[in-house]
Amino acid sequence: MSHILKHPVSLALGIIAVAMAVAALVVSLIAISDNDTARPADALASASRLHQPGVYTKAFVEQAIERYDSEGRGGAISYYNTKESMSGDWYVFIIDEAGKIVSHAARPERIGLSLDNLVDVTGYSYGLDFADTTENGSWVKYAYLNPANGHYENKHSWVVKRDGLIFGSGWYERSTDSLLPSKTEEPEAYTKAFVERALRRYTAQGRDATFSYYNSMESVDGDWYLFIIDENDKMVVHATVPDNIGQDMKGPLGTDSTGYDFGSEMLTATEDGKWVSYVYINPARGQEGKKHSWVVKRDGLIFASGWYETSTDAPTDAPTDALPPPRTQEPGEYTKSFVEQAVRRYAAQGRDATFSYYNSMESVDGDWYLFIIDENDKMVVHATVPDNIGQDMKGPLGTDSAGYDFGSEMLTATEDGKWVSYVYINPARGQEGKKHSWVVRRDGLIFGSGWYERSTDSSPPARTQEPGAYTKSFVEQGLRRYTSEGRDAAFSYYNSMESVDGQWYLFVFEDGKLVVHATVPENIGADLRGPLGTDSAGYDFGSEMLTATEDGKWVSYVYINPVSGQEGKKHSWVVRRDGLIFGSGWYEMPTDASPPSRTHELGEYTKYFVQQAVRRYTSEGRDAAFSYYNSMESVDGDWYIFVVDEDDKLAVHATVPENIGQDLRGPLGTDSAGYDFGSEMLTATEDGKWVSYVYINPSSGQEGKKHSWVVRRDGLIFGSGWYEN
Repeated sequence: MSHILKHPVSLALGIIAVAMAVAALVVSLIAISDNDTARPADALASASRLHQPGVYTKAFVEQAIERYDSEGRGGAISYYNTKESMSGDWYVFIIDEAGKIVSHAARPERIGLSLDNLVDVTGYSYGLDFADTTENGSWVKYAYLNPANGHYENKHSWVVKRDGLIFGSGWYERSTDSLLPSKTEEPEAYTKAFVERALRRYTAQGRDATFSYYNSMESVDGDWYLFIIDENDKMVVHATVPDNIGQDMKGPLGTDSTGYDFGSEMLTATEDGKWVSYVYINPARGQEGKKHSWVVKRDGLIFASGWYETSTDAPTDAPTDALPPPRTQEPGEYTKSFVEQAVRRYAAQGRDATFSYYNSMESVDGDWYLFIIDENDKMVVHATVPDNIGQDMKGPLGTDSAGYDFGSEMLTATEDGKWVSYVYINPARGQEGKKHSWVVRRDGLIFGSGWYERSTDSSPPARTQEPGAYTKSFVEQGLRRYTSEGRDAAFSYYNSMESVDGQWYLFVFEDGKLVVHATVPENIGADLRGPLGTDSAGYDFGSEMLTATEDGKWVSYVYINPVSGQEGKKHSWVVRRDGLIFGSGWYEMPTDASPPSRTHELGEYTKYFVQQAVRRYTSEGRDAAFSYYNSMESVDGDWYIFVVDEDDKLAVHATVPENIGQDLRGPLGTDSAGYDFGSEMLTATEDGKWVSYVYINPSSGQEGKKHSWVVRRDGLIFGSGWYEN
């Protein structure tokens, strides 16, 4: 004190300096907090992300609204879906008028989520508070995954409504501990937290909504999934094995492979919860392991989930001969095991060998087949539908019949893997069904496979889109006819041309000898172990077929395609029943003969349709071809074949049979505008030509401009056409 008094001038200067600093600080704070007048860019520049995260967040959101005002809705949504829009932990999310997320650069997989589904790990429905915000903005606090560190932390989001859109961004409380325990370091604590989260959701959303969510693959978190047992001791929730639903825990479901009745033990759980340990399939490894489940009773229901011990004799790179889980009882686990096996093959054998194997029918295991997407987002492996290879997952291939863009969702897969659910053809049933695919990224590639929910429907699959599935369906139909009508009636039917469906026909062997074959009856009686069973490449496919069981198997070989009359790679599905072998097959279509799109490539499809008719004529002869194309069975939408004979008279026309026998140089060949298109058609050569004229469109019943492709072969003219809309 005495020291200060000795220097009054210094003291005065010091006081003045402090006062000026305080004044400057006050001015600065006022400028920063004056959100009504400060420009967003100025606020961002002056606010400290570290020391003023709230101020920075508000300015960040305001800047997004300013961009929206200047660039419009499309520009703002597009920009805030890019990584360039992010600033450290900060990113802008935008929610549209329907309550759906439309921009989210940090986690694009959340695009499309509804506000109703925004529930944090504690069970808090923060999406509802987002919806209540106004143009003045509001703060919403919830637990969220911080993409910067992978931890769940308390997040403070500032959300503002503008023109029906909600703009938001947030900051995270910094803490050394995550809001959730580590799955790898604290599996017991994580399991308890997983069950507790389900209980909070149940309290907040009720029974039906909770059951629905946890019966979806969306709820599965790696090895963790929730199962719920109802008041009658029956399983009511189990996303990975829906076949368990409805089973009694006091029955076989509640007894493990060692005979331990863990189900009855679970039923003694109270609201305090208890641990129950037993042997069960580990979905990560695809084999049995010691499982520890935390089970809690609430309102008569039992909520539970569990974790698996990691044993020294079962490392993460378990041998490829490890026993897979049961396909029917654990389809989710089996799918993971199937994909993991493929990833191991890739690691051991390399890219080319893996692609080659999984593009062969040999790799298909019942419903399961592998698909691989390359670094350019294109399908490169798909054994059952090779036409899919080369297609972009961001295009039509990646959108299901319900309009869901599952392809883009798959492309967000990481090395940890993820489930993607969508509608797709079930090869076992030959119809569309809900498919759950497990997709894993490795070295820029995405490996995937999936399983299907069961359906009571039984409509056949599309022949061109799912030839493998259609083949199985065709053979299954043959087996049903054999079972219901008996041997003689079934053999008689499948030895008739009536049973043939394009390239599909049924063949049957007894004691190795052919007894059914409609398209080549002269082969009947030949032995599969002789020349009949060896293809032109020398492969003994006959012996392979004879090893078929009741489960069925695929056998691939070279054989004559009855439609094209040429040899092609054939994939046959063969099944043993009562000592007989039933089979049918489909042919790979060369890339230069793939059917064009009827809706987008009308001209090319017309050429293809006529070419198919010429091939049938070449392989089956004049009478059979004329008979087929004079039947309505041959008509494909607007497309039908007409044939003009050597005397210039119409010999084939399924849709207007009364025209048959009329001369193309007469009234039949002149349209309503007076154009003599008949004479023009008669100048056609083997190279083919287009002839355009006015004609009745069978789809609309009205005249329209028709473009016909006509080709001469052996003095005959084959033609078909398409109509302008």
